[in-house]
Amino acid sequence: MAMKRMVSDVKSEKLAQELKDLETRGDDELKDRWRSLYGTKPPQKIHRSLLIAAVAHRMQENALGALKSSVRRHLVQAANNPANPPTLTALPEPTS
Repeated sequence: MAMKRMVSDVKSEKLAQELKDLETRGDDELKDRWRSLYGTKPPQKIHRSLLIAAVAHRMQENALGALKSSVRRHLVQAANNPANPPTLTALPEPTS
């Protein structure tokens, strides 16, 4: 288990460094990264800050996993109806 944690820590540190390095990348390199991550061209007039955020988001999804569709659905419902957000149920505590 300790070895697995060490590998996970190394991956987390590498991801954190890659995310931090996005700020120093040129626009062309960021757009290339978008194309490799999303499989499409980025929008022509995308602001640099949004380009960085979108690339970082997809990198994190790929490394850590995306939200479950049920969670995404709840988030969309909450965004569309902030006065009456859906109720989320807590998961039971894991037993050791």
